[in-house]
Amino acid sequence: VPAAMVVVDAGGAKDATMGGVPPQGSAVAAANGPAQTRWGVRFPEFDAFLRSPRFEVIIGVGIILNCATIGLEVDSLVTDAPREVTLFIQVAEHIFTVFFLGEFILRVSFLGWAVYLPWMNVVPMDDAMWNFVDAVLVWVTGVFFVWFLSPLKVGGNAIRVATALRAFRLFRLVRVVRK
Repeated sequence: VPAAMVVVDAGGAKDATMGGVPPQGSAVAAANGPAQTRWGVRFPEFDAFLRSPRFEVIIGVGIILNCATIGLEVDSLVTDAPREVTLFIQVAEHIFTVFFLGEFILRVSFLGWAVYLPWMNVVPMDDAMWNFVDAVLVWVTGVFFVWFLSPLKVGGNAIRVATALRAFRLFRLVRVVRK
């Protein structure tokens, strides 16, 4: 008889179901272990992919490419960049915002909200803190700055410089590689 597993849905509600033992360590970086949400139970192969090193590599490549465009963006702020470069940067901002928001939604759907909330004690505190910082970077420097403030022309270049905070996601790569 398998051990009981706590399932946390995207809203954070807990439910008991039959399954395995919850994974040890970071739920975000866990490569194996049972699904923790109803979506994970329903789609175990996709859940396993979201916990795999392959998925982390895909996200890591996205982070590196995003940092390259951030460097290009910062350079364009101090030099007179051609219109094509400025347009490329604007399109890239939207693409990366969609990419990282999609990652966030997938992780919440399959791992639950609790992995992003340090006070829930679902994952070790350092993992939860990094997850929380990562979520704030996605929502503030991505969704809020790119999709709300930029179209309203609020803040101008100050907002563009603030979006460079997305480069802090590189620390996530260091954390994943260390594990």
